[in-house]
Amino acid sequence: MNIQMIANIATILEAIAVIASLIFIAAQIQQNTRLTRVANAQSVVENARVLATALAQDRQLAELWITGIKHYDDLDSVDQYRFLGFLTYLLNMHENAYYQLTENLLDERVYSPYESELKALAESGVLPRHWMALRSQFQSEFAGHVEKVLKEVRTSKP
Repeated sequence: MNIQMIANIATILEAIAVIASLIFIAAQIQQNTRLTRVANAQSVVENARVLATALAQDRQLAELWITGIKHYDDLDSVDQYRFLGFLTYLLNMHENAYYQLTENLLDERVYSPYESELKALAESGVLPRHWMALRSQFQSEFAGHVEKVLKEVRTSKP
């Protein structure tokens, strides 16, 4: 075996090692992406849990939410402010989930309940009534999505 043949074999082995390293790196990136998506899903679910727990444990907040949905004009100015603050917080949670979905950091199956709730808010009349006053507090991509949902709900009504 001459020096040239040994060099050729070494070059082939180097290429194989580089390919193996690239496959390993790709597998690690894929695993990291899956772990990131799982962590994001956990975070989104935790945000929803905090909100649901607040409603379940605080009767006054639950009453405020229900009254605000059904009879917003009957609330005094402080309770209207509190209601809109709670609605804004809820929509911020939706915006966070939507952002993660659009960045491919959240699975559509995890986002689906958020989309359903957004449609329910639109159908209840809460979102159409308050959206224009709240719109400026949200990113344009999410605002566009909300407006698309509002339009779908308007056109689906008889």
